[in-house]
Amino acid sequence: MKFGLIAGNGKFPFLVLEGARKAGAEVAVAAIREETDPEIERVADSLTWVGIGQLGKMLRFFKNEGVEKAIMAGQVKHVQIFSRAIPDVRMLKMLLRLPEAQYRRAHRRGCRRA
Repeated sequence: MKFGLIAGNGKFPFLVLEGARKAGAEVAVAAIREETDPEIERVADSLTWVGIGQLGKMLRFFKNEGVEKAIMAGQVKHVQIFSRAIPDVRMLKMLLRLPEAQYRRAHRRGCRRA
């Protein structure tokens, strides 16, 4: 099985890669351009750089690499998420569905929308 790693900042993405390698697993890395240490290029089996809002690009990369499961490792600063993210069409569609899904879940539990 091939895994996908969405790499944020810090050492955790490198620890995940090291653990995967020891376990004999292949890992395709989607490195977040604004966050991930460029050194990851040296240790990744395959890699693409993505912007914080490029969900479509990340999913296409993982699909082309044969990734079956993905994990996110490392921090992504709130500043990146809330001020610099430029969502692609795939991300926009997902974001637009979130409030509706939350509303439906709340009503199934008998809660009222705030």
